[in-house]
Amino acid sequence: MTLQQLAMFAAVTRHRSLTRASEELGKSEPTLSRYLKTMQEQHGSQLFRRVSKGVVLTAEGQAFLRRVMPILDQVAELENGGRPPAPQAISQVLRVGGTFGSSMTLLPKLLARMPQRCPGAELSLSTSTSGQLERQLSLGQLDIAVSERLPLSPDLASEALRPEKIALFVLANHPLAKRGSLSVIDLLNQPLVLRGGADGGDVTDRAIKRLCAGGAAPRVAMYCDGPLSIKAAVRQKMGVGVVLADAIRSEVASGEFKILKVAGLDLVGQSCIVYSKKRPLSQIAQEFLEMLRGERAKFAAKARSNRSSASLGSNRSNRKPTGSLAALTG
Repeated sequence: MTLQQLAMFAAVTRHRSLTRASEELGKSEPTLSRYLKTMQEQHGSQLFRRVSKGVVLTAEGQAFLRRVMPILDQVAELENGGRPPAPQAISQVLRVGGTFGSSMTLLPKLLARMPQRCPGAELSLSTSTSGQLERQLSLGQLDIAVSERLPLSPDLASEALRPEKIALFVLANHPLAKRGSLSVIDLLNQPLVLRGGADGGDVTDRAIKRLCAGGAAPRVAMYCDGPLSIKAAVRQKMGVGVVLADAIRSEVASGEFKILKVAGLDLVGQSCIVYSKKRPLSQIAQEFLEMLRGERAKFAAKARSNRSSASLGSNRSNRKPTGSLAALTG
């Protein structure tokens, strides 16, 4: 194993890309790939894995890099007349995925905090269905994702994140928007615009199954691949849209859409954090995981506070009036 091979490995690690590393070193990609293949064979283990957007280090590769960098630093110091070389920061890359609801507000909010925690990090956010996110995680194309269902693959780990409220909505000038409350029968008499697709099993899909558990079949106006299409269909007055509440938060705030209230119906799902069991999380991915766990703690604390307030309000309403109030109401 030569110093040249070690320098090539460090360059690929720095750029997370064979193309960029070959440009820095002035060597062709095939030559660089051949050198690295020989180095891996000499080391006896896989140090990195090719993915669609470059390369990612394996656990063995991360451990190998920690041993290689002091050697390269010493060589650079000797070449520099004994002066320590200028530190070369290894670029940190965080690739996050999310389903449509989490990508609307939660994930952008958390990613906006990362530059303060990890200056210079390269951040990316992919939005897709739960099934597609799982495939990307398995292939090493994502570090961590927020999904609307538990992963199907045994190679993926998951943690509960937060309850996901499902909204039934129409345009603000729709006749249903003027009604204070609907019955479930009223709702099932309306055409629905739903998310649909090969993956299935997402929060809204399960909600509709619960809604129709009594045997009634919904009137489906159209199936869509995500909330953007659902919102577009609702704007064309094709029916009642069914999405995660986060997906229409801004439109509800602006007065464009109105969320319908259905008596006795509270559709809530559960989102989860998903990551690979086979690949250890990088330092920056672990940092992001802790941020997600912090959000989970906030959601849980808020839910406890809401339950406590509701219980207190219920107890007060059940008390008999006393004193002057009793005289007024008695």
